[in-house]
Amino acid sequence: TLAMLPQVLGYPEPKTYLFLMLNNTELRPGGGFVGTYGIVKVVDGEIESFFTDDIYALDGPAEAYLKEPVPAPLAKYLRSKSLFMRDVNWSPDFVVSALELERFYHLEGGKEKIDGVIGVTPTVIEKILALTGPITIDGVTFTSDNVTDELEYQVEVAFWEDGTPLARRKDVVGKLGQELIHRIFSTSLADLPKIAAIAQASLVEKQMMASFADPSLIAFADAQKWSGRFRAAPGDRLTVVDANLAALKTDSVMDKSIAYALRPDGDSWIARAAITYKNNGRFTWKTTRYRTYTRFYAPIGSRFIKGEGMMIDDKLNDPKRRPGTIDVTEELGHAVFGGFISVEPGETRTLA
Repeated sequence: TLAMLPQVLGYPEPKTYLFLMLNNTELRPGGGFVGTYGIVKVVDGEIESFFTDDIYALDGPAEAYLKEPVPAPLAKYLRSKSLFMRDVNWSPDFVVSALELERFYHLEGGKEKIDGVIGVTPTVIEKILALTGPITIDGVTFTSDNVTDELEYQVEVAFWEDGTPLARRKDVVGKLGQELIHRIFSTSLADLPKIAAIAQASLVEKQMMASFADPSLIAFADAQKWSGRFRAAPGDRLTVVDANLAALKTDSVMDKSIAYALRPDGDSWIARAAITYKNNGRFTWKTTRYRTYTRFYAPIGSRFIKGEGMMIDDKLNDPKRRPGTIDVTEELGHAVFGGFISVEPGETRTLA
């Protein structure tokens, strides 16, 4: 029931949320690379304050002391020695990733008591701008068509050209967010259903997800399918999860197709799953070879027979492209088969 919605929006008790910008042009299992975090405080249905900052403002100082175990693929393919907040959303279950992100926020010096975690991709901003119209920040105009690319350019390239200090390169994200919030709350009554429709579509598409500390609220979010839960189901099923590992924003230029076949084998079944990657990009400040650790989630009890296409490392470090291996684990009530693959610009490769 939507009777819980006022509580989500800070009535009768104020709420403080950890806000995450999940960059879906750099996919991670929890929705996208966390390049920007923020704190949102809501009171009586209104946003009291909204602060954002570069994730490295937390991660950078923590590198001197934080020694947290690293998922094996991050250690192997990113050479990571310790885990930091930017890499924590390793689970495809957003609630699992959100709990870890909140834990790392505090490990790295965050002071706020967190009532929940909200993740948003740039796609949501595109949808809102399509309704509100263009927004100009410090002489740069953001539209629904250019906002994802333009934001990326501003925080990766333009700040150098403008002489903006590194620590302030993502100020533009906060300024844009503030103006978006202002426009949303200034929306006419006639357009409110359109805002609601954007929110609903974003939640259905998992472009926006939310997790809550309050048991009643997380139950509410689960029931509404807002929480990005990784759900088990009876019978046969398959989920394929990418983790972009130092491939810049190359997900924005990738074509991906999944093939799945099932055939009887005596009293059991044999399944073949494959994902084919086509890299339509080139070597630029934004795109490069596509490096991904890919996980296939299958029904618990599934056994690995053989695989092909996995690699030891990418072409840069392994000219002979020696074949890699498939890692077999269990997670979230599923059998998981994971492997690494690298795809050069203009190349098509398959992991199966």
